[in-house]
Amino acid sequence: MGVAFFVVVAHNLILSLDKTHIVATYSLAVMSFVRAYLNSLPGLYETLAPDAKRELEGKVRDWLLSSFKLDLDQKVKRTFSTASFGPLPLIHEFVKFMPELFALFINGFFYSTIALAGVTAERFCCDLIGMADLRIDGRTLSDDEKQAMIEMRFYDLVELLSKWRLIQDSTRSKLHSIRKTRNKYIHPQQPRFEAAKTDAERLIGLLCDIAKTEFGPSATGRYTIVNGAITPRFRSKP
Repeated sequence: MGVAFFVVVAHNLILSLDKTHIVATYSLAVMSFVRAYLNSLPGLYETLAPDAKRELEGKVRDWLLSSFKLDLDQKVKRTFSTASFGPLPLIHEFVKFMPELFALFINGFFYSTIALAGVTAERFCCDLIGMADLRIDGRTLSDDEKQAMIEMRFYDLVELLSKWRLIQDSTRSKLHSIRKTRNKYIHPQQPRFEAAKTDAERLIGLLCDIAKTEFGPSATGRYTIVNGAITPRFRSKP
């Protein structure tokens, strides 16, 4: 329904403009009766005179505002159904992904939520390796050697962090759950599209649990905030 609505709105936007400023065909009229996706507005925009461009910008702005309100009640429900998170300072890359992750879910972009949850979880692993004091045979690993580790597969990153006791066992299990779910969704044949909302909400919950487990204020949290920086509470050397 949303796609058909977009096509109809785009068609109406074109017809409402001054015809002397339009260099386009009437083929979009046919599209208004078909469930299809068409993004012709950027090309149309470039053909318009300045006044017509401003008019089109205003109409698109109105359409965006109205489209956001279409399922506003559901957006409100999703806002309050998400798991709690933070506070954590934006000093590591994985934390920077969290606002976009929540925004995607609240706005109903569940496939994108799942994809970004996988990116966030992998970034979490990379950040821990980057900040850890890693030593092998008494020698501290260089940044270049750490970078080589970061380029490993997600699965291997999780196993490495677990083996070196940089994450707790529960975090290892949750990271693998996120990885497996993300991998399912990069292949479009499965799972069904309708399952994405449940899985997206679950992955957000797992990420928030990981943050609480590893950065929680209790004595069991492996990491804490010291002078505005994330640092290990316990020094575990491989």
